[in-house]
Amino acid sequence: MNQRGWCGYSDWRMPTRLELQSIVNYSQEIPAVEIQFFPYAQNSYYWTADIDIDDLDYAWMINFVYGNIQGNLTSIPRVVRLVRSSG
Repeated sequence: MNQRGWCGYSDWRMPTRLELQSIVNYSQEIPAVEIQFFPYAQNSYYWTADIDIDDLDYAWMINFVYGNIQGNLTSIPRVVRLVRSSG
């Protein structure tokens, strides 16, 4: 996305676990995000930029169905939600 200048910007990155978790609404499920703010959110697991320090083949992901967090092998395809770098 950065090489393509997606939406006119080249500072996109994957969010940290805490950043992605901050948009989860734990008072609702399926999806566990506010669809009025994130209308294209998929009921799926989203990768974060955080690697599991106990196993470098794993990274953390957030489930947008129920809001749970878990690690999984990075070789498994999952959805990503990019954010822009601040500053």
